[in-house]
Amino acid sequence: MKITVTFDSLGEFLACMKVQEGFDETPVAVNSFDQAMDSVQKLAAEGFTEATDVPFDEEPKENPPKQEKPAEEPAAAVTEDFRADVRKALAKLNKQTGQNTAAEIIKAAGYKRLTEVPLEKLPAIMDKAKEALDA
Repeated sequence: MKITVTFDSLGEFLACMKVQEGFDETPVAVNSFDQAMDSVQKLAAEGFTEATDVPFDEEPKENPPKQEKPAEEPAAAVTEDFRADVRKALAKLNKQTGQNTAAEIIKAAGYKRLTEVPLEKLPAIMDKAKEALDA
């Protein structure tokens, strides 16, 4: 459904507008754009706090300088999804070498199976797998 409404003047439009909470119940008769701007600025000065009070004729102030990012980002929390990624990398390594190199990496870390490796130790195993893949 499409509804089109045509007003002959700004005053007619403002007379038909529904009065919202916090505004005067009497419609403001406006005959020109300058009068409308004065009315809007008056309402803005009455109803807005200092934080939102921005004059229309001023341009926004220059943005404050952004803070630099810290040199080291905190390590992302390792989840079980990362364990699946490690498993894929180890499978690729085994396929590339033709041996069970993944088992050797896991045993070197002190575990029998990948499922026994705690989540915080997985990044080290992944790094070793990537090094072996690149070699």
